[in-house]
Order: sequence, then structure tokens, then C-alpha cells
Amino acid sequence: MASDPLTCLIKPVVPCGFWGGVFTGISVYQGLPKQQAFHHFSRNFSFLYIYHALQCPLEAISGKRSCVHNALAGGILGYFGVSKRLIGIPFVRQPFFIQYPQLKPPIIGSLVYGTLAGTLGALSGKPF
Repeated sequence: MASDPLTCLIKPVVPCGFWGGVFTGISVYQGLPKQQAFHHFSRNFSFLYIYHALQCPLEAISGKRSCVHNALAGGILGYFGVSKRLIGIPFVRQPFFIQYPQLKPPIIGSLVYGTLAGTLGALSGKPF
């Protein structure tokens, strides 16, 4: 656990750059025009970095690592990303919102991304 604020902000830069590049490379391989690659890389890097930057204060406040922190950070980022139309919602098709109009996309985005992030945190060995 990195409780030092400077460490929290510097430590994730290289991994986020690496994984942002990997995800951008996959998008280019799947047909993304190369002219849009930098924009995609910037978005991937930013979302990954903000995700890590949100976890650090949660760990510092509670004094321990927890997959709940991953879920909260993923949920917050999912809500923001979907509400600003920066990201889509995986595993949920558009007709779902026609069938259930009371369920708003940002809320479902928060639940999906929070669940994914919490699951990845649990799989990485973080306790609840």
C-alpha cells in the first residue's frame, strides 16, 4: 500500500502507459484508424490513471487494501464515463434500456464497471 500521496500519483504512470498502449494496439488491430490512435491512447491512459489515483486515497483513509476500493473506483469512473458518453457499457445492449426505462445508463455503467473492478481486485488477491 502506498500511502504517500506523491507515490500514489507517480507509481501508476508506467503501468497505465503500458496497458493504455496495449489496449490501443488491440483497437488498431481490430480496425481503428491509425489517425485516431493517439486519442484512444490518451483516453485509455487517462481512465486507467484516474482509476489508480482514486484507489490510493481510499487505501490511505482505511489503512488497508481492499477489493471494495477497486469496486468504488471502478463504479465512480464508470458512472462518469457513461454519463459524459466517453465510454460504453460492456455486456449491456441498448434494448435493455428500452425494456427497463427506469434504469438509467450511468447507474448501470457504474454497476458494471464497479463489479468488473471489484472482481479484478478480488482475483488479484485483495481481501474484502
